Amino acid sequence: MKVFCESVPEFQQPRLIDRGEPLAGESWSDYLIRLSEANYIPGGLGAMARLAGMTTQQLVVASPAEVLGRFGIVYPSAPCEHPLDAKVDRERVFFATFGRTLKTRICPRCLASDKIPFVRAEWGMPMSVACSRHGTLLVDTCQSCHKPLDVLRPQLLHCRCGADLRQQKSDVAERWTEKLQEVFSEAYAAQTFGTFARAHELGQEAARTCKWLAAPMEPKTQRRSYAVLDRDGFLTISDALSIRHLLIDVPRNIVASVIAEADPGKRDGFMRLNYRLGCKFFSCMQSVAEEVKRLHQPELNPDRIRAQRRSLPPVKETYGIKDLMKVTGNSYGTLLRCIDEGGIPEASYTVDLATGAKKFNIPPAVYRSIVQAMQQTDTIEAGAAQLGCSVDAMRGLVASGCVAARKLALTRFGRNRDRVCPAELRSFADFLFREAKTENGPHLERLYFSWWVPGAYNAYRCKWWRKILGAVKEKRIVLFKAALVPVALNDLYVLRSDLRNLLGARCVQ
Repeated sequence: MKVFCESVPEFQQPRLIDRGEPLAGESWSDYLIRLSEANYIPGGLGAMARLAGMTTQQLVVASPAEVLGRFGIVYPSAPCEHPLDAKVDRERVFFATFGRTLKTRICPRCLASDKIPFVRAEWGMPMSVACSRHGTLLVDTCQSCHKPLDVLRPQLLHCRCGADLRQQKSDVAERWTEKLQEVFSEAYAAQTFGTFARAHELGQEAARTCKWLAAPMEPKTQRRSYAVLDRDGFLTISDALSIRHLLIDVPRNIVASVIAEADPGKRDGFMRLNYRLGCKFFSCMQSVAEEVKRLHQPELNPDRIRAQRRSLPPVKETYGIKDLMKVTGNSYGTLLRCIDEGGIPEASYTVDLATGAKKFNIPPAVYRSIVQAMQQTDTIEAGAAQLGCSVDAMRGLVASGCVAARKLALTRFGRNRDRVCPAELRSFADFLFREAKTENGPHLERLYFSWWVPGAYNAYRCKWWRKILGAVKEKRIVLFKAALVPVALNDLYVLRSDLRNLLGARCVQ
């Protein structure tokens, strides 16, 4: 039996056989490793990156909905389920996860008791050092090879040396370490506990503080770094917190040494740390919390900081032409002509007489409407790939009115002209299955074109539609649907070689 579908170059990645959905609270990178094992793809995260046509770094920081769509998995996109903030430039990210190194942490008892073992996203947070379920410290170093657990390991439940992670021994977490973790986990539970959760900025700063306290106690060769995004949006490198930093015999001695060195005149002293972070971290060590608060300068009082922030003028949300270039894919000249012709409502720009530079002003409401329109639609080529037909057949569906298209051309010669909505393609496929497929095969009486496009009696449309109806009536076209839930757009298949002449699809095995 042969199936006809269109081969699109940009979607040459094979669809996975096992498309298991992510479990609640699962880590993004470890879900990809579990997905590779389920499909018998050796190599773990590196192999999945090669299949997706990107590097390992790009794979881990990319949008989950974008990556899973290449493998044929439908997953809703949500802002809180991305590994990175939107303002981070993916090309500049060197490490796998935000606020962490290429290392991971696990709870052996959780992995051993899981029906389907999976790594939680909360374990990878900067301040996650203990398991909230078993009350034990997380394990980040293999007890067989004494090396940190690698995110890029080929197997989910085994270290690179072959040791079973479920057999690792974990120490009982002390009360102050559990309380330290609760300070940051409870306040940001919605962001750090969800599926594919990402780290919070305050948790990253807390990890920097803990590591800074423990740095004098360990050799420089054992120090590791992680990526931190500062307030100005620049990616910097800082020390990463490890479990061993919290296993020091006398943590109060470390705090006492920090207090002794906290001279306001020193540039690298404790005074440079955020006041709010310092209070949250040292309040977990109740014996010295009050002494630490008295060390801060008066101008760092939180009440004064909040009052100063209230006095600042509100930041006005503005967008320029570069933002539109990223969203629409059009060039600078195309968008400039569009603004001159009035193609973008209320968009304007001013010219500096001295330098000749143009300063653009795109209203936020107009910018959001353009972004929403671009995100909810696809190009004709992408629609043809999703429906499983040729580009010419897709254009025929649009021209005949079977699939509604939206005009998004900013100028006459600009890009992004006809764009189709994926929901329209899904409705069209469901219509064919619902109206044409019966127990005894497709019937001509059930394929009324006016049912799909009411009031459409154009001669061109009827001529195009009569070709399909005639082929169905003569049983030269057989429609069937694959048994997949939910129904995917590529589940629309047709048989017989005559359909190739009608829709221009290519024959594949």
